[in-house]
Order: sequence, then C-alpha cells, then structure tokens
Amino acid sequence: MFVWLLLILGSATCGFVVAKINPSFYPQVLAGGVPALILTLAIVITEYTTPYQGGGASMWPIAVVVGGSVAAFIGVVTYSVVRNER
Repeated sequence: MFVWLLLILGSATCGFVVAKINPSFYPQVLAGGVPALILTLAIVITEYTTPYQGGGASMWPIAVVVGGSVAAFIGVVTYSVVRNER
C-alpha cells in the first residue's frame, strides 16, 4: 500500500511541477513520461541488482506495465487539472 502511495504522490508532484513550469516541449508528454520512466528504471535496477532469492516467475514486467500506466495517467491528469485551474 505504501508503494502505491509513493507512486501516486510522486506522479502528482511531477505533473504539478510540469504544469507550473510549463515548458514548450510537449508538457503532457513530460508530465506522463517522467514518472513512468523513473518507475521503470527503479524496477529494472532493483531486479538486476538484488540477488536471486528463489521462487516462481518474475512479475516485474507486469509491474512496469501496470505501475507505469498508473504513473503516466496520474501525472497527465494532475497536469491537466492544474493547467485548467488557472
């Protein structure tokens, strides 16, 4: 549950910052892409640097798809809400 809270708050913060800075290079792409990229990098680094602990199938690709989609969605929605608030 704590990981989802970090994911949502981090993505919302990224969307808020992009909306306030308002760069000219596709701000919605930045608001959605940066959180998804950070999540993907964190998962891949964790998977390749921790020692093997045994067990079944690796589920990190599914975590990247689901978590990355949620991160991108929340970043873009936060960006849109903050931009439309002005």
